[in-house]
Amino acid sequence: MKNRISSIGGGDLKLVIEKELFDSDVADNNQWFSMPMKQVKKDFLSEKDQTELKLRNGHNQKHLVGIPVRVLDPSLKEYTLRLKKWTMGGSIVYNLVSGWREIAKANKLKTGDTLQLWSFRDDSNKLGSALVKVSTTTMEVDQSGPGARTSSQNGTNGHTLSTAKC
Repeated sequence: MKNRISSIGGGDLKLVIEKELFDSDVADNNQWFSMPMKQVKKDFLSEKDQTELKLRNGHNQKHLVGIPVRVLDPSLKEYTLRLKKWTMGGSIVYNLVSGWREIAKANKLKTGDTLQLWSFRDDSNKLGSALVKVSTTTMEVDQSGPGARTSSQNGTNGHTLSTAKC
């Protein structure tokens, strides 16, 4: 993953969040990956990014524009999503939208999987991010009888980034 980020001129790696995916992150009717501000580990936005996150358009300036973000998925495929800052239930939440469902489906992401989101800056100081699948949830048949139980397995595919190495 670090080699791929370097190959596109990326640097200044920061772990933004490590989170277990919820139904809202993978449901077909939801189109976003949510990152509650209180769970964000590092300040990853520039002053310019913060300003652009406030821009609105549409009727009565209701719709947040968001900022374009280059996203590398766990298989290293590149997408362009939009980062938006929403207030949900009194809390501030960053959301990656406009393409998140495609990433979730392509990587078979499901409720219970654990992802890390890393930020980086390219040569022109534009925000980019990389998703690392830390673990995956699978359903197994319980040996004591019918039914299923959930277990977690390592699903990093060798793309783990480490703060010690960044």
